[in-house]
Amino acid sequence: MPTARGMHTPVRSLLVGWLVVCLVTGPVAGAVDTGGTVERGDDPIGTDSTRAGDRTHSSGSADATTRGTTGTEHGGVDTRDTDGTVRESARTGTAGATSEHTGAAALSDHEIVQTATLSLTPSEPGVVRITYDYTLPSYLSSLTVRFGDRVSVVSRDGFEAGSDGRERWDESTSDPSLTVRYRANVTGSAGLEDTITDAARRERPVTAGERSLHEAPVTTGRHAIHGTGVATSHRTTRETAATGNYAFVDTGPWAVVDLPGYGVDWTYPSDERAPTFRDRARVDGEGAVGDAIAFLGAHETYTRTANDQQFRLVVPAAADLAATPERVLDATAAASGRLRVGDRDDRVFLVAAPTSVDWGPGGVQTGDADYWVRADASLAGADNVWLHEYVHTRQDYEPTTETEWVTEGSADYLAARLALADGLAEFGAFAELLERGTAPRYDDVRLSDPGTWIDGAQYRTGALVAGALDRRLRAASDRTATFDTVLRRMNEADDRVTGTEFRSYLASAGNDTVAGEGDRYTTTTARPAVWDRTTHSRLFGAVALFRTTVTGVSVAGPYRETSGLRPGATVVPNETVTVRATVSNDGDAAGDYRLVAAVDGEPLANRTGRLTPGETATERVSYTVREPGPVTLSVDREVLRLRVREPATPAVTGLETNRTTTDPGGAVRVTVETANPADYPADGPVRVTRDGEVVASLPVRLAPGGSESSTATVRLPSTGEYTLRAGGESVTVRAATPTATASDDAEETASGDGGTTSGGGETPTDGGATGDSTDGSDAGGSSTGASGFGGVVAAAALLAVSVLAGRRGRGGD
Repeated sequence: MPTARGMHTPVRSLLVGWLVVCLVTGPVAGAVDTGGTVERGDDPIGTDSTRAGDRTHSSGSADATTRGTTGTEHGGVDTRDTDGTVRESARTGTAGATSEHTGAAALSDHEIVQTATLSLTPSEPGVVRITYDYTLPSYLSSLTVRFGDRVSVVSRDGFEAGSDGRERWDESTSDPSLTVRYRANVTGSAGLEDTITDAARRERPVTAGERSLHEAPVTTGRHAIHGTGVATSHRTTRETAATGNYAFVDTGPWAVVDLPGYGVDWTYPSDERAPTFRDRARVDGEGAVGDAIAFLGAHETYTRTANDQQFRLVVPAAADLAATPERVLDATAAASGRLRVGDRDDRVFLVAAPTSVDWGPGGVQTGDADYWVRADASLAGADNVWLHEYVHTRQDYEPTTETEWVTEGSADYLAARLALADGLAEFGAFAELLERGTAPRYDDVRLSDPGTWIDGAQYRTGALVAGALDRRLRAASDRTATFDTVLRRMNEADDRVTGTEFRSYLASAGNDTVAGEGDRYTTTTARPAVWDRTTHSRLFGAVALFRTTVTGVSVAGPYRETSGLRPGATVVPNETVTVRATVSNDGDAAGDYRLVAAVDGEPLANRTGRLTPGETATERVSYTVREPGPVTLSVDREVLRLRVREPATPAVTGLETNRTTTDPGGAVRVTVETANPADYPADGPVRVTRDGEVVASLPVRLAPGGSESSTATVRLPSTGEYTLRAGGESVTVRAATPTATASDDAEETASGDGGTTSGGGETPTDGGATGDSTDGSDAGGSSTGASGFGGVVAAAALLAVSVLAGRRGRGGD
């Protein structure tokens, strides 16, 4: 419900769109349901007949309030799950296909049938086109239609525009129609009530005996669907009224809209049967329609029947549902059975609203039993929007300002109690929700005076007081009476429920002491205390009790993979921190736990599961840090505070080369030893310089306390000494031209020997030249053909030079 004062008008005119038919003569046939459209039919006037779960109110005149029925609105492929859930996949062009119930034709000449066909206008987001087609009895004398401010007529067939804003039938077109532009977007709470409401209430009473051109006396009828009021919930709406964010919206490809209000008047000869007015709604294309809400667009529909109620859940293709459709229907059906307050509607219509738009509330309930909830709303937890909105469908009373708080206070409390009983929440979360009502900002709030309400006090303090009264009623009556007993009495009341009547219901269900406590907690600023788990188990029954324990924190990334990260530790960007937590059920009943993780207060993850008493489960939540600064990672009530810093700079602890001297143009291999003395990772290039010039950049990544060796090849371009440096370490190397070596002397000796051994003892004429000539360039090339020992030595010398050159080459790799 909106939190602004003044929005809490009588509950059925606000929470529920309602229809009134005022007739003065003739019997009226009962409404006929159809299988394909929404029907707002009329129960027979002057009888007590009602459908299951409905109640007809009479105030001494021929007025009747009835509920409409909702049929399957598309011809899709149905599948039935083992739990009884029926899933229907919508098909384009079949949504809204009508299948008339047997017997409809027999009443066709005594019915005024209005069929509204809703169409998306993708080229004009925010606007839904609606065509109203009318089927009229042949004897009808006149008919006028009026709409609210969000509707503008764009075309007419058989209607004429009146100066008073009404559309008047031309009395000759048998099947007239009107096409309108409907401004579907609604922001805040002020726009949720159509101005047709006040216009309808100002209408004068219907009188008999009016005359028309017909010779017979003419009777006038009136049918008014009032603009819808709204019940809203969710934390943001309870804290501050959500102005500027959507309550209903048309995005172009899809829309969640409330059906517009309108009023219809007609006259007919008094010697004819009084016409029955029937209201239908359908979607042109894919979509689904309830009594007061429609979804337009691709979707799947899931249906469940329980406790004489049919639940129809619409899951748009654009929605990412946090809970499975089956679990949503399980919880709703369970709440339907546990909530003993009366006022069960035959049909409940639920929409999981896509979250690609900026919704204001977390859910909106309107009409008898239609509501939408954000698709990302969790089903686990005490602050349960799905159940809060369902509770609103079970409230059918008109409060005064003294009892207005019950509407939202009881919805918040009962939703939490139902979640706890179904194992969707644990007692700690339940008690925490009630504890919010004792916040200091509510110190001056008196629930019986809406003028003192601030910041959603009717939700939070109201929930606390409703819960306290429930506990005291159970204790005073030996658990035979509960707050449900009081709410049932309120639903059964014929008149508005005043503070005095509320007190009498408390006294009747409990005793005068309970009634006095009700007075104290609603008319003064006194606050009850929240009870403990032992008391709850004794008065309400067994509950689940979940405990979360962090059993390990690990970190992984480019630098390290390690466990045992401690609070206050330092991590660096792009590292992923994983928290391992154990959830145990220490209670005495099975239940669904919800583990909630957040980073700096922003939601990170939700983990849910079901545990029997004594059972445990392990959950892991991961977060990758991105920016330097402090980070607070929380898992339920466990908190881990970390520091995020840029990586440390690696320290150079050693520098050496594989040789100190090489040829000009040769190379040396440089080995750099690095270490990380910091308690967080190090990262950065280690630069090697040659006489101040950077000749190598080595990438180094080190875990805390880690070390490693890196190598680089550095060439010495010319003769001379060079200083190689990395960090604070340095080494000197030299490039020098090679001097004469032992191989040269070996070549000279080999040449003499060859001469000695050459030709069987002949002495060569030029032995030194020969020796000199064996320098490798013409080794083994003597014109005398000397191929003895001297040639072998020359070849060996060449091989030695080749090996040396090979070693130098490898040293420069």
